[in-house]
Amino acid sequence: MKRQSIAVCLYVWLLIQFSGGDILLDDFTNYFGGTNDQCHIGEALGYSIVGPNAVDTGGGWWRPFTDTLGTVITGGSGTVLDTGTYARLVESSAMHIIYKTYLCTANMVDTWPYAYISCNMAGDTATWFDFSNLTSIKLKLKGSGSIRFSFRTKDISDLFAGDSSAWGFYGFKYDLTPDWKEIIISTTLFSPEPFSPPADSQWTWDHGKNAVKAFDIYACPDEDTTTNDSTELYIDAVTFEGITWQETFNFEYVDLPNLTAVPGDKTHFILDTTVTLSSALSIENRIYYTTDGTAPDTGDTSQLYTTPFTISGDTVVVQAVITVNNVILESKSWTYYQDVIPVVLTAVPGDSSHFSLDTSVTLTAIPPDASIRYTLDGSVPTTGSPLYTGPITLNQSTTLRAMSYRFGYIGTYGSWDYICDLLASWLLANPGDSAQFGDTLTVNLTTNADTILYTTDGTDPATNGTVYTGPFKITGDTVVVQAIAVGDGYDTIAGIWHYFGIMTGIDNTSPGSVACKKLSLRQYCRTGNNILLHIGIPDNTAAYLSIFTPAGRKIVERTIRGCGYHTVTISDELIGKGIYLIRLTHGREEIIVKNIVQ
Repeated sequence: MKRQSIAVCLYVWLLIQFSGGDILLDDFTNYFGGTNDQCHIGEALGYSIVGPNAVDTGGGWWRPFTDTLGTVITGGSGTVLDTGTYARLVESSAMHIIYKTYLCTANMVDTWPYAYISCNMAGDTATWFDFSNLTSIKLKLKGSGSIRFSFRTKDISDLFAGDSSAWGFYGFKYDLTPDWKEIIISTTLFSPEPFSPPADSQWTWDHGKNAVKAFDIYACPDEDTTTNDSTELYIDAVTFEGITWQETFNFEYVDLPNLTAVPGDKTHFILDTTVTLSSALSIENRIYYTTDGTAPDTGDTSQLYTTPFTISGDTVVVQAVITVNNVILESKSWTYYQDVIPVVLTAVPGDSSHFSLDTSVTLTAIPPDASIRYTLDGSVPTTGSPLYTGPITLNQSTTLRAMSYRFGYIGTYGSWDYICDLLASWLLANPGDSAQFGDTLTVNLTTNADTILYTTDGTDPATNGTVYTGPFKITGDTVVVQAIAVGDGYDTIAGIWHYFGIMTGIDNTSPGSVACKKLSLRQYCRTGNNILLHIGIPDNTAAYLSIFTPAGRKIVERTIRGCGYHTVTISDELIGKGIYLIRLTHGREEIIVKNIVQ
């Protein structure tokens, strides 16, 4: 939990205080209410999460270190600072330190005199900093004597190999002056300190710059000489130029926010999609977000993320920030694209399919929950057309049209033609058309189809027909038999036959061969264009015959002589025109009848 807290707070500090191209190590003011012994970065690490007294877990503590041979470091007031303890004495926003040292020499070990104050930037954590892009150190200082600024490093290859003894010290010596000066020390001037371990004397700054642990300030007169002179230092505004904390931290144990969204950036979606935000932080935190591309407002509770949210639209930009203790740790954005695509509509069997018997057509849509409406009469389907719920059965040639639609998709129309290849059917009657009969006639119908429907009253057999089960009898003067034959896989065929009854007691001989006693018109029928009449004329004298159309136009006018059958021929265009009026006159006698001419 300590490492976790340090990482979180360090990230807070990174985003707020070190977002530019330089790092302010310390300007010797209390930003977070910490103790006077913490450097600027140390206050963020130590105070924001674990409190101002967590000296063993925070970072960036200024500590004095001296040898055991009487060398001391005092504050500006002359108070001796205990070695190894946390110390920071500020006068007018600057640190004031007095070193009383004897010696600064090569091959320095603990048995040799030394005095320095150190800022262990990460505190007692397994943290190293990558200073590869450091260009220079900028700071303000004054005083008397000489000092060395030094970075305490590890060679990165040794560090990864687990060799904790491989240390390097790199720095620059500077002679102090009584007046404040702002100086800039380029890394090109860095060299191994003369007191680095002998085995490491071949190192250069490139060996250690990617694994920096601490920043030390040594009191260092001339090497290999002994002196009782004191070194007095005032220092302010220590800045590392050319680097940012974002690119320097190299944690072995990290619990940074790592704000993530699922689905991730540049995701394409079709329907409305749900976005889930999360982070790697295990401590209490808050995430605020917007979906219109604007920066989230951490003071707006309506933007507080609590549950996954739904997005829709052509392009949606989600921006989010994560906060701890009302401090923004991280900000990220993700862009989503909504792809509008058409519904895929298919029919099986497909277009131009042939069939003979009944067939079933299956419609399928992608996505599967899209609605399908269809028609079978060739009309364009609408939302009021029948809803497709299952396979459609066809028993004749049909044009099937369908539409499919769903929210979030482009509606799709489809059209398929199905051709019914029916067998040719035949329908016969025995006896055939225009047969004559006496009192009754037996009619026999035959077909190669499945069923015959027939009528004997001139009506449509498709609607009024009787199912034919065997020969049937007809009676009357004129009988019209109509029939249709139907069956699966067969064409429907229709037939019509006319049968004419001959009245008993009527002489069928030729006209004039038999003498009649009175005027009569006893029988009438048609065969083709000929109307057959049986006329009786008293004493075989002459009679006058007229035939009128249904509209009253006279089409036949002739004199008839003799009793018997007489044939009258009418033109083709008058066939099938309806009921004809026939008038026969003899002197004052007149007979009027109506003849149905089909």
